[in-house]
Amino acid sequence: MVYNALLSEGDAMNPAGTLIGSVLSFPCMPSEPGQGVTLYCLHKVMVDSAYRGHGIGAALMEACLHETDRLGADSFLTVNPTNQAAINLYISWGFEVTEQSLVRGYYEDAESGNRLVIVRPRGAKRTTAPRL
Repeated sequence: MVYNALLSEGDAMNPAGTLIGSVLSFPCMPSEPGQGVTLYCLHKVMVDSAYRGHGIGAALMEACLHETDRLGADSFLTVNPTNQAAINLYISWGFEVTEQSLVRGYYEDAESGNRLVIVRPRGAKRTTAPRL
């Protein structure tokens, strides 16, 4: 699923209808034949730097996670284990960091090669993001 944020009114930088943000989440293959999709990968959340800090990313995340909840599916994503600000944000959206979250060698050399793979159970509630 893809959700986009478009400018409803033009501004000095862009005309109305300009794409300023997107979120992409895709279904994972069921583990058994005939089983429905129970897991989505939240792959990208992007907001144009000129429009950050106005709740656009939050609205995109909310729409995407609401839809996975409606579909009865969990969501997961990966994040650099040294990016504490992003980790805190994802925790505030209901993603859970566990002892099994750290995957060493997820990428060969990029970003140290390690990633946290964190899951948000369907229906998890949003909380306030902790301040660093």
